[in-house]
Amino acid sequence: MDFSHILTNPLAQALLALLAVSFVVLITVYSLRYFYLGRMVKKASSRKLQENGGNLPPVSVVLVAHNESAFLRENLVYILEQDYPDFEVVVVDYLSLDDTQFVLKLCRDNYPNLKVVTIKEDVNGFIGRKIPLSIGIQSARNDVLVLTDVDCKPASLQWLRHTVEAYQHPRTNIVLGYCRLVTEKGFLGALQRYENMDYSASYLSRAAEGHHVLPHLVVGQ
Repeated sequence: MDFSHILTNPLAQALLALLAVSFVVLITVYSLRYFYLGRMVKKASSRKLQENGGNLPPVSVVLVAHNESAFLRENLVYILEQDYPDFEVVVVDYLSLDDTQFVLKLCRDNYPNLKVVTIKEDVNGFIGRKIPLSIGIQSARNDVLVLTDVDCKPASLQWLRHTVEAYQHPRTNIVLGYCRLVTEKGFLGALQRYENMDYSASYLSRAAEGHHVLPHLVVGQ
């Protein structure tokens, strides 16, 4: 097939030039975004933890579980074992029909800082986590709240300290964390990891630019 006429067609040349410029702009925007976030990660990684936890406020970690006993068995202990002076973990058991209640009972017998809120009736036919999460927040005893999901595993026992210390910055209204996605090897897994990274980079960079919040980036989640 002969495409030589494209080189002599002014309209085709203009479209190709526009496509080339758009590609360069897109690459530049993405490069600047990742470069800026890279600097934030490097700065956050170099931040040292406070040796004295006396200045850290009491914290409530709030989660919602719905038929997620497997994730609770795997991840809840890592949250309950966090190296933090004063915190509670509030788990809202929302309409679970699996072994969630037994897993939570076992953990509650061993961890006094675990509070379980059980919801056995549907809330106005609600589908989602907003209402159960709001109930968990109302049940929390502390003013400083950390929200996470039961399928997220902290990378270290210092995760809660990093999060709250970033929140103590005078210009910070909210702390956003990055959750690394673990997938199977292969093209599909790589595509899922890239999508997760690109989505996270988007909201973190917009927050860092001052859109609505002035957050710190918490590394190691």
